[in-house]
Amino acid sequence: DVARLKANPDVDILQAPSLSYFYVFFNTQHAPGNDIRYRKAVYMSVNWDAAVYSIFQGLTGIRAYGCIPPKLWANDRDYLQNKVALKEDDAQAKKLFAELKADGVIPEDYTTTIYCPVDPRRIQLATILATNLEENGLKAKVQPLDWGPYLDLVYRSKSDPTAASLDQGILGWSGGPDPNNFIYYLFDSDNATVGSADNLAWYKNPKVDELIKEASTTLDQAKRKDLYVQAQRIIYEDYVHIPAYHYIETVGLRTRVQGFIIDAQGYPILCDPYHNV
Repeated sequence: DVARLKANPDVDILQAPSLSYFYVFFNTQHAPGNDIRYRKAVYMSVNWDAAVYSIFQGLTGIRAYGCIPPKLWANDRDYLQNKVALKEDDAQAKKLFAELKADGVIPEDYTTTIYCPVDPRRIQLATILATNLEENGLKAKVQPLDWGPYLDLVYRSKSDPTAASLDQGILGWSGGPDPNNFIYYLFDSDNATVGSADNLAWYKNPKVDELIKEASTTLDQAKRKDLYVQAQRIIYEDYVHIPAYHYIETVGLRTRVQGFIIDAQGYPILCDPYHNV
């Protein structure tokens, strides 16, 4: 709708970088997601820049390379983009899938499922991923689910190994203006439990936990930044997530509306220290 609304002289479009992060996560507790070869092969099956552009057309979303949004400090975006993110490499992906089948990690006729919420953007991303996996020799299907069944499936994939039918899924996160609101909740072992399940990849790394804890207990921002950067490099070199996109928060307003401030978390703020609507 953005291009159409921009052409309307009675409408103003306001945009701002968001505090959001959307990603593909793997179940790191069970095969095949607990094998880094599988995670890399899935990552290398897709041109993620092209996928994100096809969804947003460069208007309301940008490619993510890590969990911390680009306008927030300690995001380490340049390093993650240039040193860690995997390029599309169909030949290598096919080779890795073949190895996984030969080693018995996945059966020869295995079909993987990509789970996602009932959200057009995430369904589109899942469909792109499934199509590319099929082209690289791995049967794949997309399964959108309402939140209740989806989260039930994710929780059971951790708490009941016999019910672990989730290889990967697509989720999103919105946090406050501090890196800890992203890194701690999504990757610390504290949150890799069903009772506090934000770390839905069930990722556990003692070194990452140590870095996050130290960063959250000092007021020295330069030191905190360094610690969060170190933690992210470990996490994303483990390929626990495939970072997909960040929203660009976008609001359309009639031109008669004055004084509206767009919120980085997407909330319509009607009453705060600056407004009382």
